[in-house]
Amino acid sequence: MMPKKNIHYSTIAINFRTLYGKLFASLYKQFNTIPVYYIEEAIQNAFYKALKSWKHNAIPKQPENWFFIVAKNDLLNQLKKTTYAIADKTLSTDTEQEIETTKDLRLETLLYFASLPFISPESKLLFILKNLFGLHVKEISSCTLIEQETIYKRISRTKKKIQQQKLQNPLTVVRLTPETLAVTEEILYAVFNLGFDSIHEKNEELVNEDICLDAMALLKKLLEKTKETSTRNLFSLFCFHIARLQTKQANNIPIPFFKQERSQWDQRFIHLGFQYLNKPQKLTKFYIEAVMISNHMTTPRFDHAYWEDITYYYRLLTDITTSPIPKINLCYCLHKINKTEEAIQILNNIKHQLPENHLYYTLVYAELVKDTSPKTTSSLLDTLLETLPQSFRKKYILEQLLSE
Repeated sequence: MMPKKNIHYSTIAINFRTLYGKLFASLYKQFNTIPVYYIEEAIQNAFYKALKSWKHNAIPKQPENWFFIVAKNDLLNQLKKTTYAIADKTLSTDTEQEIETTKDLRLETLLYFASLPFISPESKLLFILKNLFGLHVKEISSCTLIEQETIYKRISRTKKKIQQQKLQNPLTVVRLTPETLAVTEEILYAVFNLGFDSIHEKNEELVNEDICLDAMALLKKLLEKTKETSTRNLFSLFCFHIARLQTKQANNIPIPFFKQERSQWDQRFIHLGFQYLNKPQKLTKFYIEAVMISNHMTTPRFDHAYWEDITYYYRLLTDITTSPIPKINLCYCLHKINKTEEAIQILNNIKHQLPENHLYYTLVYAELVKDTSPKTTSSLLDTLLETLPQSFRKKYILEQLLSE
């Protein structure tokens, strides 16, 4: 595990996402007949009170219980000022009561929201990333490529739809339909990727290991409920990525995949990745990605034939997904097999699908034109330096790319 920083504010920050999701799931189980924004407000107030009141040596022995009690009491105080009827037994604010907060209800809640037929898959994704994983809208935007204003609007509409339905007993057993499973897998995939390549402006670390392990733990619980090949392949993909987590950076500077120290990769997770990897009847995104990363990690040499194979897989991937991100990776592979002109054409075609100065689009484009137009490469990297919020990424560009 990566070293933690100081014990005070970092204790709250490190656990914020998991705690937020667990609190939301627990409170929603009890108060599912009220608008979601009351629960959100109560949780935010609880964290604010923790930041204000906790001292270095006065952190509660059971912080999750503390948060649950404070958030629940705040919620009840809010509801007393409204017309929402709550059963008398729920209105208890006795802080000495025994609270069952150690049980993590996030997966059950995730499956429940993922199964709602009156919400679109994309809106489910945005709503759950926000409320069950504590992600900021800016982070959600970075992994979904959806504009922040649009995310706010869709989450707001989703809350209204949920409230209008007056849903009861939210954590009853959910039938795992293909649609519900697909949404759940996509959400865990998005969460893991955010942790594996953290680009939040306030996070000065390349990897957020806690988020990765959290998504992996929830996926493992999902595997206990289903033996579907898609879930196994997603778990396989996570294993291959986790295996090289410790080699992605040194002294907080990113280390490109091809320069990572292979001897430090965790062979247990690599073995587990192959154990769970199963070829589906119909090719899927998770299977193709898992095969590619397994090839990356086991090939003896990165020669022309190797890049031909990886290019083939990326072409398959771009045929089954609408995301422009695989096309960026495809372009890098095309460049490696001397098809740079085709790569540049693809990049030009997808530029409008990406935010301005998108990190990986810009880095790949700069690499493709480095030999033919070094001034263009320098200009692109200079622009990144001006727009990137994370200092360690700026340092990498200055020391590793602009110095070449």
